[in-house]
Amino acid sequence: MKKTLVFMLTLAIIFTLAACGEKKTPAPAQNTPTTKANPTAQATAAPTPAAQATSTPTESKADSTGASENSNFSTKTFGYITISVPKDFSDVQDDWGDYYVSDGPDWTSVIEVSNGGAVEKRPEEWAKEELLEGLGDMLKDFKGEFDLNGNKAVYYTIYFETEGGEGTLQHLVWLYNADITTQYSICLRHDVNDKFFSSDVIDHIINSITLAPEAKHLAAGSGN
Repeated sequence: MKKTLVFMLTLAIIFTLAACGEKKTPAPAQNTPTTKANPTAQATAAPTPAAQATSTPTESKADSTGASENSNFSTKTFGYITISVPKDFSDVQDDWGDYYVSDGPDWTSVIEVSNGGAVEKRPEEWAKEELLEGLGDMLKDFKGEFDLNGNKAVYYTIYFETEGGEGTLQHLVWLYNADITTQYSICLRHDVNDKFFSSDVIDHIINSITLAPEAKHLAAGSGN
């Protein structure tokens, strides 16, 4: 339990302070996107079938949301992952080889996707009670394990306040490859009072997250 709690606290610190918890300082117009780093995951020699999940995954419902009919979205590529994001988000940038980043207007929102890393916790091992131990009132929603366009994933939401006292929501997704040997972190951050991010829009973005077919059986690279 102690090891698990330390891991959860580490996740909170990583996402809240490093991954996408801070306001980005406006930079010059990004007319020419930075060249993306090549994903560093490597194919496994003999993929091992994933263990049977302990809960029944929920069907992804990206096609059923009304958000795509009322808002302008475009599909962007974050390494091995594609996401349908608002069209006014920036081109995807490679953030020092660790994250792929797309900023919203005026840098008040952001989507960040990590390179594939070694699995620290299987999807069926996640529990709301353990997250509450590490995050407390910061944890606002926990969906747990579900099916996300053919791959297992875990989804939860964190609330925190910036140094300026602005309320911020972070929607966090852990996406796994088919063999549960590699995991990717996806973070959507936005101001809590941003009316654009309705429940339909959030559902559309989260449920559009898709791992590329060529990454289904890729193991995490040694540098990730």
